[in-house]
Amino acid sequence: MRNPWPGLSATAMDPSVRSGCEVFAASWNSYTGQGASLAQLVSHVRRMCRIRAETEALVREETASLAMSARLLNGLPVLSLPLGALIGANPLSWLVASAAGRVVLTLGLALQAAAWWVSRTLIRRATRDDPTGTAVAACAAALGALAARPGAVPIDLARDSRSIAGMDPTGYLAAVADSLEVGASPQTAWLAAAHHRDAWGAVGEAMSQMSAAGSLAPELLISLSDDAAQRQRAQVRERVRRTAVLMLLPTGLLSLPAFMLLTVVPLVAGHFTQTTWLPSP
Repeated sequence: MRNPWPGLSATAMDPSVRSGCEVFAASWNSYTGQGASLAQLVSHVRRMCRIRAETEALVREETASLAMSARLLNGLPVLSLPLGALIGANPLSWLVASAAGRVVLTLGLALQAAAWWVSRTLIRRATRDDPTGTAVAACAAALGALAARPGAVPIDLARDSRSIAGMDPTGYLAAVADSLEVGASPQTAWLAAAHHRDAWGAVGEAMSQMSAAGSLAPELLISLSDDAAQRQRAQVRERVRRTAVLMLLPTGLLSLPAFMLLTVVPLVAGHFTQTTWLPSP
């Protein structure tokens, strides 16, 4: 059956709609071309969209506090101006008019820019999408749906691995199909390929055992799909926790020194230049 969805993912403007269309377009040929029903296709798309939405929401939730902390630290030097006015100092004048102030301003802005860049890089890495977990979950669910076809046997799923390999950026399913083409048994193909890709270990072992037993367990594959999605969410949480620890480096080494240079030093210097102890520059 012709795929009627090839352009939807490119034209959809809303990210959630575009994500669903991408899953639908990637899944259409895999399902309808192998005899699976449209209901199974829709069920799979709904499952994958839910996994993606939950993962994206988790990333936003976990990184929101990090981004807020970074913005707060980057905005602290602005407080020196109203604070200086309250105590009768003139920090801006000292920073701009005096030679020492211009040196302090240059160093402070350089440190502040470096802190902003490092913090932004760490947060972007924490929110970076890792397609492996989603791919394992999607393909395991696809294998489960194909295994539920009436009369399906393990050799069918091994042969069908080529048709759904486009959903797998790790290349595992393509490796299974390649092994079959050179004469390997389904049991050996699933297990040998999984040994080189840790994310596929559980699915490869399950498929190898099903091939050895000569029967399929669609419910097990669906369960493994859910497990892969849960592992991905756990990895997201761990990545954000590591990022929170790493954020201490730009905070302590860059943001705090920049705050001292752009806030504390100008306040003190501006205050003393307003007294009779030090002449004004």
